[in-house]
Amino acid sequence: MSVSVVIPLFNGAEYVVRAIESCFMQTWPEVQVVVVDDGSADNSLEKVRGMVPPDGKSILLLEHQKNKGTFAARATGVNGSNGKYVIFLDPDDILSKDCASSLWQQMEVEKAEIGFFGMAEEGRRGLSASSRLPRLVEGDEILSEIFLESKNPSWGIGGKCVSKDLAVRALKCLEYVDKRFILAEDALFVFACAALAKKMAVVERDLYFYKVNAASITKSPDRVMERDAQFALALEYFDKLTAKEISENRNFTKAKKRSVSILKGSRYANRRHVDGYLKCCGQAWGETGNVKFLMAALLCSLTLGMVRK
Repeated sequence: MSVSVVIPLFNGAEYVVRAIESCFMQTWPEVQVVVVDDGSADNSLEKVRGMVPPDGKSILLLEHQKNKGTFAARATGVNGSNGKYVIFLDPDDILSKDCASSLWQQMEVEKAEIGFFGMAEEGRRGLSASSRLPRLVEGDEILSEIFLESKNPSWGIGGKCVSKDLAVRALKCLEYVDKRFILAEDALFVFACAALAKKMAVVERDLYFYKVNAASITKSPDRVMERDAQFALALEYFDKLTAKEISENRNFTKAKKRSVSILKGSRYANRRHVDGYLKCCGQAWGETGNVKFLMAALLCSLTLGMVRK
């Protein structure tokens, strides 16, 4: 049976080929690569269409006519996949050659619905995240282990493998997500999966290698306002997380409360960058009289007023 790798893609022409090639190089014989183009404006589609999978591998290209966000792209990918298990890969990252085979074997041994494995920054193997992998638990304790017991909850989508059945069930509980959702969207999805899963697996090796993208919404100093709006959206969606199938988990209330607390703290920290930006703009205006700084500060103030409602 096959393993599916879902890759959400938006203007990633410069690196997506490398990500897909890492999937084609998997030692597991049956791998389906599902690429969801989320309204790219560059030549991402041409790059993907030009790729020919080797024997045993296949590629499925799905398209959004307009940009709907990472959450929607991954959901489209899950629904279009045909593998028993789904691995999520960002288009600027790569998988080790034995990623699919290692996960398949461990998921089968544990009869698991969700699996966790190590990640490392590419080229910096010493900074492995494997030391932060969860303990092997089951039932309601899976949610607790990820969202309560860990000092730094591993709620990113990287380093996770889920059965397609579990992914579909989780998305069914999150059908209310109706806006472009690109920050902490994976936290919401992983929360739902962890709350629903009964068995888990852990592979204590780095199988996923990522690049730090300075232009991403989580890193770019120029996207503080967008981050604030997305944090607000994440908080709204966590508040709406009330599906009976998920809320029946005995650790649901505490785990949800802690997740919301972390998101609020992250939003507050991000707003400190906004305040610093406004201060710098004011200083620059006072020193140079440059109208561009004044207009930037005014626009930032107006936008901040809208997202703080």
